[in-house]
Amino acid sequence: MPLGPYNKESLRKIILATLAVAGKRDGVFVRYWFSVGRGDFSVSPKHCLEPSFFVVVHGAMTGSVPAGVMPGKSEMKLTGVKEYFVSVPTKPKLLANIKSNNYMINALCCMESSAKGGYLGIQIDQDGNVAEGAVANIAIITKEKIFRTPHFDNILAGTTVRRCFAIGEQMVKQGTLRKMEFATLKPDDVRNAEEVISLGGGHIVPVIAVDDKPIGTFCVAMPLERGSR
Repeated sequence: MPLGPYNKESLRKIILATLAVAGKRDGVFVRYWFSVGRGDFSVSPKHCLEPSFFVVVHGAMTGSVPAGVMPGKSEMKLTGVKEYFVSVPTKPKLLANIKSNNYMINALCCMESSAKGGYLGIQIDQDGNVAEGAVANIAIITKEKIFRTPHFDNILAGTTVRRCFAIGEQMVKQGTLRKMEFATLKPDDVRNAEEVISLGGGHIVPVIAVDDKPIGTFCVAMPLERGSR
């Protein structure tokens, strides 16, 4: 799409200027969106005035939270989270492979898992294979110490899980892991894994139970999380 008055360098300056105004460097999220701009509420963008770029800087939830509210990411990394497979269908490939504001499926996935006491939910595709969470990729560590995560064919190629492959190769050299690989996973592969890890938004969060079945240790999740900082 035409970027109007924007180019890569101008976008970078806007993002950095917004960060400067926020006055924070650590423990923050920087989220930004492109829009075709104000228009006439039709499905066509042809009457929109000009492209718009939005930047939001906000902190992550930390510390104590009210009952029934999901704890902050810092606490989750220490205590782990529960997850549940959900009945919400996956997105078609066109929407699954891009980062967009089409978040209805993501929200429904998270809501179904949250209603049971879970975190983001885990979707299953039409072939019965493990797909992804609402806003996170899913990885497992097998009893043979193999890191496995679903292929990116019909899910988002998340930056956090891609970063883990770089970190994980060092753990392979150290002998903590045997290898890192993409694989087709079935729900029982996740339920019976040595470890299950939720990877999204720059966070690596251990999963302590899937469908109320307890999962093992944090032996790989913790080193991966430290290495990603």
